Amino acid sequence: MKTYEAPQLKFQGQEDCYDEVDKVAHYQMFPDDNIEVRQIINRAIQLNIERPDQAYPYGNVLKYLLRCGRKRDGLVQDLKKAENYLRFLIEQVENSEEGGLDNILCTYK
Repeated sequence: MKTYEAPQLKFQGQEDCYDEVDKVAHYQMFPDDNIEVRQIINRAIQLNIERPDQAYPYGNVLKYLLRCGRKRDGLVQDLKKAENYLRFLIEQVENSEEGGLDNILCTYK
């Protein structure tokens, strides 16, 4: 089986600008413009999500899709995590149409 090698995320002139808490390399989407995954997620939630209970799974779907392949050995794992949160979000949306927040809380696994 072919192994996957995550891309290196060091950009010219920015070799030492990342750390493991405040500026994690696999969350830097457009480093030249200083745009991070969390900024994209926050804006997408503002534009697309009306119910607060759907923001968390929606944000996690985006997070895992946006960072997949940027961590060593993390492509498939991040895709599976995104899939898991997407299933949960779909379940939330379907249940909210059938009975509101009480159904959502009861069906969470």
